[in-house]
Amino acid sequence: MNKQHSLKKQAFFSAIALCVFCMVQSSPASDRLVLHFFGSPTCGECLEIKNRILFPAQGAHPEIELRIHDISSDSGFNLLMKMEEEYGVPSSAAIELFFPDTFLTGASDIHKHSRRLINHHLNHPQSWSSGSLSASDSSFSARLADKFRS
Repeated sequence: MNKQHSLKKQAFFSAIALCVFCMVQSSPASDRLVLHFFGSPTCGECLEIKNRILFPAQGAHPEIELRIHDISSDSGFNLLMKMEEEYGVPSSAAIELFFPDTFLTGASDIHKHSRRLINHHLNHPQSWSSGSLSASDSSFSARLADKFRS
């Protein structure tokens, strides 16, 4: 019974990883600056970052496509894990912001550096192409399932 439960759990996480991959692959846009913000809807710092930095930047620059992901949902959390792996994020934070070619972790770094990085990317549209998110690492699903095995 325990082995069957483990197989079901692994299949579940494999399916989630596949869905995440499909979401990321189906929406690359080189004519838009895509920013991925990960946080929680109950997080005050997240709300502050969205209201003071991200929403104003998006309003002033229609070429910015802001994607907000809720890390308290399975899909948001799994996408965060995939992006952290692909970008080589050394340590996770509750709040993260991903650009096409770099990332910021934690509210402090996002407050300090996001405006500069947004402006840099707006001035260099050649940097807007999608990051390295791809199917190149087929073992992601297995590693994701391993992370949650008891």
